[in-house]
Amino acid sequence: MGGSSGSFSGTDPSYPLKIEALTISSRIAQSSPYPCDDNTITVTFTPSLDLHRGCSPVVNITGLYRSVTQSRSDLEVAVKAGGSAMANKAAAWVQESGTLSVSVFLPTESTQEIAGGSEVVLSFTLQNPSHAQSSATVSLSVVLQDTPTMNDGYDDPYHAPATHDSSSIVVPGSDTTAVSTSGKDACNNSPQNGDADPLRVRAVSFTSFSVEQNSANPCADNEITVKFTTDGPLFQNCVSNLTLSGLSGSVTADQSLSLSSVPSGVIEPYGPWTNVGGSAAGWDNTGAAGTLLLPLAAGGLSSVVKGCQEYVIVFALKNPATPQGAAAVTLNIARVIDNPAISALAGSAIDPMQIDALTWSTKSISDTNTYPCFENVITLTIQPDVDLYASCVEYLEFSGFTGSMTGSSSLSIVDDSSTFNKTASWSMSSGILQVFLVGTMSKDTKYTISFTIRNGKEPQVAQDSIAINAPLLSSTNQQVMVGSVLQILEPTWAVSISSSSKNPCASNSISISVAPATAPIAKFCDSKITVRGIKGSATVDQEITGVVAATGGFSETAGWEYVEGVLLLELDSDLAVDTTYTYSFDVLNQPTKNSAQTITFINPSVFGSGKSDKLVGPENFIMQIDALEITGASAIQTLHWPCALNTITVIFTTNIALLSGCRYGDSYASQHATAPKITLSGLTGTREGSAVSATTSTDTPNPLHGLQPDLTVSTGEFIITPSESMGIGTHTFSFEVTNQEESHTAPSLV
Repeated sequence: MGGSSGSFSGTDPSYPLKIEALTISSRIAQSSPYPCDDNTITVTFTPSLDLHRGCSPVVNITGLYRSVTQSRSDLEVAVKAGGSAMANKAAAWVQESGTLSVSVFLPTESTQEIAGGSEVVLSFTLQNPSHAQSSATVSLSVVLQDTPTMNDGYDDPYHAPATHDSSSIVVPGSDTTAVSTSGKDACNNSPQNGDADPLRVRAVSFTSFSVEQNSANPCADNEITVKFTTDGPLFQNCVSNLTLSGLSGSVTADQSLSLSSVPSGVIEPYGPWTNVGGSAAGWDNTGAAGTLLLPLAAGGLSSVVKGCQEYVIVFALKNPATPQGAAAVTLNIARVIDNPAISALAGSAIDPMQIDALTWSTKSISDTNTYPCFENVITLTIQPDVDLYASCVEYLEFSGFTGSMTGSSSLSIVDDSSTFNKTASWSMSSGILQVFLVGTMSKDTKYTISFTIRNGKEPQVAQDSIAINAPLLSSTNQQVMVGSVLQILEPTWAVSISSSSKNPCASNSISISVAPATAPIAKFCDSKITVRGIKGSATVDQEITGVVAATGGFSETAGWEYVEGVLLLELDSDLAVDTTYTYSFDVLNQPTKNSAQTITFINPSVFGSGKSDKLVGPENFIMQIDALEITGASAIQTLHWPCALNTITVIFTTNIALLSGCRYGDSYASQHATAPKITLSGLTGTREGSAVSATTSTDTPNPLHGLQPDLTVSTGEFIITPSESMGIGTHTFSFEVTNQEESHTAPSLV
C-alpha cells in the first residue's frame, strides 16, 4: 500500500508526545516574628501546567533554617488548591536543612489534578527560636515522577523524577498582612516591615523596668512593686521564669513566696520553691542572694506576656535591722533577652532594699533635782525617724547616767503610751537604762518616758553626753541626746551654837542652829548631824531630850557623850535650803572654871569628800564657866569692949550665883557634897565658950538669915551654910559673939 509523508511543527503543543516544561511562581509569608512563638508559614505557588495525580507531585521547600521544631515525618500541612481545601498532608520535616517535603495528593484522595494557573497554598507551623535572626532564603521546587510499567524496552532516563524549580520565591517585605499580633502585642508600631518574611525573628527587649519599695524602715514588711514592659511578647513554652535578682539584704528565708498582686493568668501567684525551671514563684535568699523566680502560667495565648503592655508584680520581703544602701535589681529573661534590665535608682527611700539608719527627730532629756541624795525624776522625750518594731528592736538603751546612787535593779518607768514595758533594766555601775518595747514606735509619734533614780552624794557638773541607742539595729547608731541631767550641787551650810550660862553647876541651855544653803541635807543619806567639842558639862553620857523649833527637822531625842562633848542630832526629815533648824537642850555645868570651846560641826556625807568641817567659836559662852570671885568683902562690929556682946556684920559681893549643892573649885567627883559654905577665917578674940547667935540679914530673898554659924574659937574659923542658892551680887549677914576679956588687936579676916 503506497502512502505519502508530511512534517509537523515542533512548536505546536499538539505535536505528539511534546511535553512542555513546568514553570512555577511562588511567594512565602509568616504569621509571627516573635521569639519562641508558634509561627504559621504560608507558601503559595502557581504551576503553569496542570498537576496530575499520576505524576505524584511533591513540593520541596528548603532554607527554613534555625527553627527549633524538631525533625519529624508527620508535620501537618494544610493544603488548598484553587481556593478549595484539600486533605491535610503529613510532611517530612528536616530541621538541620530546614527542608519540608510534602506530596500534593494522597493515595486515597479523590482529587485527580490541579489545574494549571491555580494557586496552591501550603500552611504549616514551625516554632521560632528564642533569639533574633534575619529572614531565611527559601526556595521551592516541585518534583514530578511518573510510574511506568516495567516492560521490555523500559528506558530509564525518560522516566527519572523531574524537578521543577520556582524561578524565585517572593517575600512580603513591607506587606505585613500575614502577621498576627492579636493577644501578643499591644505596640502601636507593630507589625514592622519585614515581620512577615520567613523565619525572621525580631529581638525582644525591655522598654521599661522599675522596682520600688514602700518602706525603708528597718525590720519592716516591705512591699516591693515591680513594673516592666517589653517591646514584644514572651511565651511560656520558651520562657518558664522571669528572674529578679539583687534584692539583697532581706531577712526573708528561702520559701515559697506569695505574691500579693500578679497579672492574672500570666504569672503564677504562689507555689513551692523549686530551682530554675520550676512552676511557681520562689524566693532564694541563700547567701543573701535575694533572687525571686516568677514562673509564667501555662495557658496558651492567655498567659502570654504581651509586648508594650505594662505588668505589675507586688510582693513583700522582710527588711533587715541594719541600714544599707539601695540595691540595683535586675530582671532577667533567659533565652529570649540577652541583657537583663537594671532598675534605675531614684536616690530616695523608694529605691529597693534601701534601709534607712535609725535617727531621732526628737531626743531631749531633762530632770527635776540637782540636790545630792535626793530622788531625781528624769524625763526622756524621743521620736524616731523610722518605725521601730518590738520584735526587731527589743529594747532602747540610754547611757551616760553617771553619778547616781540607785543600785542596779529593775526600775519602774512611766510612759504616755502602751509601747514600752513598765519595767526597765538599770545598771548603776555603767549608768545604762534599757527600756523594752512591747509595741511599735511610730515615726509620727513623740514618746515621753520618765523614771526615778537617786542622785549621788558627790557634787558634779551636769551630764550632757546622755546617748540613745538601739543596739540590735546597729551598734554604731548611738546618738547624743539634747539636754543635760544629773547636775549635783555642792551643799553649804550656816551653823551656830550658844549657851545660856557661865555659872558653875548651873543648868545650861545649849542652842544649836543649822541652815542649809545651796542644797538641802537629805535624811536618806545623813540621818545624824554630829556636833563635837561641847566640853565642860557635868551631864553624864545619856540620851537626852531637847526642844525642836517649829521648823522641825530634828528628833527630840539626841545622843550625848560628855567627855568629848559630842551631840548626835537625829534628823527627823530633810533639811531644806534657806530654812533654819534649831535644837535646844540642857546640860549641867561643871563646878570648875572652863574656857569657851571651839565647836566642830561634822560635815554630813552629802557635802562630799575633802571638804573641811565647820568650826564655830569660841563665842556665845559655849560652855565658858567662870571661877568664883569675892569682891568688896568687909566686916564691922558694934562694940569693942571686953566681954561685951558684939554684933559683927559681914558684907561681900560674888561674881556668880552660889548654888546649893555645888562645891566651887572642886572636881566633878565631889560636886554633890553639901555646898556651898561661907567660911570667915581669922575671927579670933572671942570669949572661950561663948555662943554665936543666929545670923540676921535683910536681903530678899535671904538665904543667909536665921542660920546658926559654926565658930571654932581657938582658930577663929566661922562657917555658915546658906539655906538655899544665892544669886549674883552683894550679900550681908550679921551675928553676935562675946568679946574676950583681954585686949585684942583687930584680926585679919578672910
